[in-house]
Amino acid sequence: MRKLLLTVAAVLGTGLAATACNPVTPYAAVVNGTVITQSQLNSELAAIAGNKSDVASIEAGATSNGGGSLTITGAGTGTYGATFASEVLRQEILYVLIEQELAKHHVSVSSYDLTAARADVPGALQGSGQTAVTLTDFPRAYQNLLTRRQAELEALEADLGGQVLTQAAVEGYYAAHPGEFFEACASRIEVGSALAALGVEADLAKGTSFAAEAAAKSTDTQTSAQGGQLGCGSGLQFASAFGAGFSQAVATTAVGKPSAAVLSPNGYDIVEVSQRQPLPLDSAYSQIRQELTSAGSTALQSVLSTDVIRADVTVDARYGSWSARGVGGNSGVIPPVVPAVRSDLAPAPAG
Repeated sequence: MRKLLLTVAAVLGTGLAATACNPVTPYAAVVNGTVITQSQLNSELAAIAGNKSDVASIEAGATSNGGGSLTITGAGTGTYGATFASEVLRQEILYVLIEQELAKHHVSVSSYDLTAARADVPGALQGSGQTAVTLTDFPRAYQNLLTRRQAELEALEADLGGQVLTQAAVEGYYAAHPGEFFEACASRIEVGSALAALGVEADLAKGTSFAAEAAAKSTDTQTSAQGGQLGCGSGLQFASAFGAGFSQAVATTAVGKPSAAVLSPNGYDIVEVSQRQPLPLDSAYSQIRQELTSAGSTALQSVLSTDVIRADVTVDARYGSWSARGVGGNSGVIPPVVPAVRSDLAPAPAG
């Protein structure tokens, strides 16, 4: 749930046709008495299907997850794939549960929350597909919906984690953690033991280049051929990928000089920084908000898992049925099954 659920890359299989025409009944689903209308669902389906970049991202993501391509459109004009429609409806059900949890916790979303969350949405739209999707690629009304969802998601995560997401909280975190907010380009040599690290440090002290030493001795096979180059990132990104000690070395080691060996999960790292500059508050804003909500992310997963099991959910039959524990233990809308037509069951010709 950390990311918006717009890119349904985890959906498997090819959907059947689900009509987007006038519904017989007014609801697509009812969640603990809250109605998700057919028009709401159809509007979201149209917004996603109308964005060619997003369709490409969804379909690429489905393939990369081992499920084959995902059909967005249905068999007829103005229709959508049933698996696609059922997954989008599942998302809408989950966001209704989030709204209901916010009400239970007496948490409301402010205009500040909406403004700040809007900047978080573009990163949240990057699913496992290969095509970048930006908020402005969608109709204005759908942009507003995605922004509100992100704001509600973050507000609930913050509350569950005992945090607040006010401007003062973000600025206070920035001021209290000056060593985390920088951008740097770094390389590393990873070795498996303290003795091996001493050997690398000795070679570097004798004048062996960092790149040559990485190519010869680093156990990180993904970077050794590039002289140990990791690329560039922020302090929080280095900490997330390699640990706080590694990020501290990137933050404090003199540019162009190798660091002392840093203990790592796989042994020891020697770090070299080619460039580094402070990250201003406005550039770090979304990262800080994500950090403040990270503790509540796991709690939210637990809360939603319980809510899904306890929820009273009714789904219109044209979209399938609701299962609190579906295939693989995941909750969701199970698409309707269209009976197969068999030629051997057809009536025998007269005469």
